Amino acid sequence: MAEAEEWAVISVDDHVIEPPDTWTSRVPAKYKDRAPKVVERGDEGIAWDFDGDVRFFSGMMCSVDQLTETERRRIVPRFEDLYDGCSNVDRRLEDMDAAGVLASMCFPTMPGFGGTYLNLNTDRDLSYACIRAYNDFMTEEWCAAAPGRLIPAVLVPMWDPALAVKELERVAPRGVRSVVFSERPHHQGFPSLYDKDRYWDPLFAAAQEMDLPLSCHIGSSSRVDSPEDGDYLTHMSEVWLNAPYSMTEYIFSGTFDRFPDLRVVYSEASIGWIPYQLQTMDRYYDDRPDWVDSTLRHRPSDYFGRNVFGAFIDDQVGIRFLEDLGADAVMCEVDYPHGDSIWPDVRKAIDAQLTGLPEDVQYKLRIANAERVYGFEPSGLGRR
Repeated sequence: MAEAEEWAVISVDDHVIEPPDTWTSRVPAKYKDRAPKVVERGDEGIAWDFDGDVRFFSGMMCSVDQLTETERRRIVPRFEDLYDGCSNVDRRLEDMDAAGVLASMCFPTMPGFGGTYLNLNTDRDLSYACIRAYNDFMTEEWCAAAPGRLIPAVLVPMWDPALAVKELERVAPRGVRSVVFSERPHHQGFPSLYDKDRYWDPLFAAAQEMDLPLSCHIGSSSRVDSPEDGDYLTHMSEVWLNAPYSMTEYIFSGTFDRFPDLRVVYSEASIGWIPYQLQTMDRYYDDRPDWVDSTLRHRPSDYFGRNVFGAFIDDQVGIRFLEDLGADAVMCEVDYPHGDSIWPDVRKAIDAQLTGLPEDVQYKLRIANAERVYGFEPSGLGRR
């Protein structure tokens, strides 16, 4: 443990702003004009154009170097004006070194945090070509730049679980350590976790067999139940609420009884809500058997820390409930390069939250839990 003291954290939630040629340089020639590409829209700023669907960059997505509120909300006119660490892996590694980030798992940006936009295009051949291109970029370029520092997480085609398994089999030998997945896939028009035909079982079985946790980032459900005319503060304060719904659905659907070694990690949802939600689930499971016909093999709270794990950027409330949560069940995250990231003051931010906890508990939250849950062994500390 002593040699790791200079390293603040393994971050299980960061993001890559994909370079402009991520898809155009990798998809078959017939798809180059329809694949995601960066377009400049003058005063509106830069956007991704995927087969005619144009989505503008959010300033909060890429504002780690911008200090004032005005700068964080600014429109970026050209991709070259983004902070270099957003999409340049060498600069990213320099920033990780400087901040004490031992290793990092990055979620996608253009595809959506759960691969939504690539999955919902109706041309499935185009969509699959783009998912393959992203996975090739993530495994052969981004993470290959420093295999012991960058944790590969990949997308799957959600419209075809058998094809999703095939894609995992294709890329898993490259060191993949996680599947980027949706908190609540039924919000994207796919079957729910309760589907009577067990739509998701082939994918869950493969993830279990390959020892690949499902990483579910807030917003990966593609829908937040905020009023359309609500402001940004409302949206950001509510976006995490799909995580409690999702955890409840994974547990009560019996998913973990069918796949007892499957793991689900909630990224950027914080952890303070988890003890109350588990308490509520236990209450109805224990005290209302006449209301339900449950076949669960365990009490709901027993699945947390075995199948379900949490992660947090800044959650003082959650740390106060650590005894209820269990020190083996939660992990730290940095959220680089988003506007609410704790970079560059990673050590300071984490120290402020964990001060007073036993050293071995701190080490679990900072590093050891991520190593164990994701089955990832960092390279010699600081090496690339």
